[in-house]
Amino acid sequence: MVEINHVLSLTDQSTYTPYESLVAYQEGRLEVANNPDKYSRIELSKGMFSITPLGERFREICL
Repeated sequence: MVEINHVLSLTDQSTYTPYESLVAYQEGRLEVANNPDKYSRIELSKGMFSITPLGERFREICL
């Protein structure tokens, strides 16, 4: 339905900034900071997605 590409990302990096405010991300940062023996870092996986031809057909029929 969709293709996800983690090699490509948006050129405007500020697009990803709101995700750093998410509770789950903040909790992850705290978990990493409090457990340096278990974790070395936290990072957002940036990428792009596109709708496949099957996804387009599904959208046309179902939505």
